[in-house]
Amino acid sequence: MKKLILITLLAISYPLFSQQYFNVWFGFGIPSGRDTGFNVLETEDGYIINGSTDGFIYPDFYRFGMAKFNLEGNMEFKKSWGDTNAVFIWYSSGNSSLIHHFGSYYTLDAKRSSLLREAKLVRYDNSFDTISTKTYKASIYPFDSTYISRSLLGIATGFMVTGTLEIYYADKKSIADPAPIKEGGPFQTDFDDRDYFDHELFLLQLDSLGNVLWEKNFSDSIQFGQGFSIIQTTDGGFAIGAYKWVIGSYGASVGDPVVIKTDSLGNKEWELNLGGQYQDGTAILCLSEDGNILAVSRFDVDSLDYELYKSRVQLTKIDNSGNILWNHLYGDKVYYESVSNIRPTGNGVIISGSHWHPAPNRMGFMLRIDSLGDSLWYRQYAVVNGENSLNYLYDAIPTSDGGFLGAGYCLPIPPDTGNQDAWIIKVDSMGCTSLNDCWVGQQEIKTTDNGKLFFSVYPNPASVTLTIKIDRWVARIYTIDIFNIYGSKVKEITVPKSRFETTVNVADWEKGMYIIRVRVNNGQTSSRKIILTW
Repeated sequence: MKKLILITLLAISYPLFSQQYFNVWFGFGIPSGRDTGFNVLETEDGYIINGSTDGFIYPDFYRFGMAKFNLEGNMEFKKSWGDTNAVFIWYSSGNSSLIHHFGSYYTLDAKRSSLLREAKLVRYDNSFDTISTKTYKASIYPFDSTYISRSLLGIATGFMVTGTLEIYYADKKSIADPAPIKEGGPFQTDFDDRDYFDHELFLLQLDSLGNVLWEKNFSDSIQFGQGFSIIQTTDGGFAIGAYKWVIGSYGASVGDPVVIKTDSLGNKEWELNLGGQYQDGTAILCLSEDGNILAVSRFDVDSLDYELYKSRVQLTKIDNSGNILWNHLYGDKVYYESVSNIRPTGNGVIISGSHWHPAPNRMGFMLRIDSLGDSLWYRQYAVVNGENSLNYLYDAIPTSDGGFLGAGYCLPIPPDTGNQDAWIIKVDSMGCTSLNDCWVGQQEIKTTDNGKLFFSVYPNPASVTLTIKIDRWVARIYTIDIFNIYGSKVKEITVPKSRFETTVNVADWEKGMYIIRVRVNNGQTSSRKIILTW
């Protein structure tokens, strides 16, 4: 048993000394542009981030962008593509829109003009120069229908794309005899009882060259639908993470996270609603280690009115037949939580998102869950720290050094200065932003001792008691704060001057990781990680 604990500790601690840390915000090259990073992908020698940018000046224009950083967090290049006028709007599609497949890199992008939006599959070489572009759009006479592409998946025979089909109609009261569907149109849609525009989930299969093999449309006579995430299941079919909603009171939408399972040809097998009684977020999917479906979403647990609610992170494990194996909620109740993505890590998942904490500041977060559904750690992050500044994380991936890399954007609000920029943050295997400082979401936590370590904790791991020993040169009053993985303070101890050791009974504490911080009355602080085991 002692050998097992030692091996576990080595596995936890070794990567901390070999991992890189950085926290960078940047633009894609448009002066004064508003930039957003959506997805990140590790290459052999660094990281690629895709996103979008716009001019923020008249005439307004939008482009999609890409940047490459080396493993130390230094930018190697940045690019943007698209028109520089207000007629066409170009943007990245969002969730899982950057992949490496068939020896090349691909992005799923979009172009919009008026009501018409086109999905674009772009292939790049290893220097990220464009090799080819495929465009997908539909038109139902005499009105526009449009693709809003959201997720790209590489499969053995080609690609899968999911998103939303918006179908536009004239005022339905004036459609006594609906116009016929244009011959060859991919979506066989009944015009009866439709609103001016409709949202219907689509599933598109492409061959290895990007040519369309087949399309499926999932309509609902009651709810609108959007496809956000696509995975291939172990039985050869597909699962789609979706959002379905209706328009409620005051014009606000009320919806639920939904998982739709299809066979290998896109025929629907089952549909599972994972929502509660309040407004919830979309379902985003990945495969578990044992081949089941994992669906993450925002789950609202309290609602004061139609625009103000408190939420937690919901993770559900589902088998290929649609049976729920387990369902867990994570974290404290927070305002305006946004769950953006989920990625497998080999022994669990990493979940990314953002929320207001404390209001009005918005923080990005990463949540690490093991393969049994138990939380390992939870961290909040920022690159701009003003009271009203915003920090969003849209993606987080495991990296080859054992750490994690998050991507999103930040918006500085005075007194912070600067433009809205794309943002990447590299943390270690425990989600910490440096070797000696592990911020757990408490605003007051700062490492101000220039990295000098002035206390130790033993044993580590601990099971019954742990001892905190401070260096004898710190001959003054100090305070010990202990935080759990959610950033909640579980114990605070004020230690009198010249007492150098303090023992804490932890026998009845929940097992897992804790952060111990020592604050000296001259303003110096230092922090340590401790593991509690049985």
